[in-house]
Amino acid sequence: MKHLSPFCLPFLSLLLLFFWVEKNSLLAQEKNPTAQPVAIIGAMDAEIEQFRSYLKNAKSTQLLGVTFYQGSIEDQPVVLVKSGIGKVNAALTTALLLQNFKPSAVIFTGIAGGIGENLLPGDIVISTQTAQHDFGQLSSEGISVWQTFNREEKSNPLFFPCDSALVSLAEQAAAQAQLRLVRTYDAKRKPSINKGTIVTGDVFMASSQGKAKLIKDFNAAAVEMEGGAVAQICFQEKIPYLVIRSISDTADEDAERFYKKFIKVAAFNSASLVIEMLKLME
Repeated sequence: MKHLSPFCLPFLSLLLLFFWVEKNSLLAQEKNPTAQPVAIIGAMDAEIEQFRSYLKNAKSTQLLGVTFYQGSIEDQPVVLVKSGIGKVNAALTTALLLQNFKPSAVIFTGIAGGIGENLLPGDIVISTQTAQHDFGQLSSEGISVWQTFNREEKSNPLFFPCDSALVSLAEQAAAQAQLRLVRTYDAKRKPSINKGTIVTGDVFMASSQGKAKLIKDFNAAAVEMEGGAVAQICFQEKIPYLVIRSISDTADEDAERFYKKFIKVAAFNSASLVIEMLKLME
């Protein structure tokens, strides 16, 4: 047998390296053959800008004027999108998202009005369930809330349950998330982490009377304008979902003033918790 030429050795080394990389790449694909992304939705630019800064290897796709960003955050594949404000925009975006990107789970994140007692700006509410507070019958006595309907005109539940595994993961992440302290009244305070019902309607709640009704009818912790619509689409399509909101205002007559003051810190805190969740996902 002839000896190999010294010039062949570098070539053989490269060839062996190539096969080693290829083999390990295939093994990695076998461990995670589907690699479905986690979907993250926010209604406004302020609610998704922090995620945009973390997104790696980003590429964008436009569908019906909605821009979806694909990439990874903390090594977790994600698809990020701004839905726009309100239930119609949220439902449209969620339907496009599920049809075209096949996410393993959907997380809606952003800000909300605080309904629950002792909730202050910057605090976090992890939803255990969601409901739509403005779907029903309007009479002289006000709105009688109905359960929503699916496409076959069958009733959905009044409360859409959030995925218990995602709720648990959010609680774990909350212990590690770097939330911003919030100056309210005379001192800075550490935001509290809460679980509860988040209700949705196509109104910006700025009424003590309306707030009291949401407590009475739903035992609500927070109110916003998109989560219940996302929940309905995910429930009907059997996709795990979660809504995480940080309080920007008190949903009463001071709501607009508080909203303008605390929107940035609330959006930051909500996004920070979701990013910490991504770190914990396998």
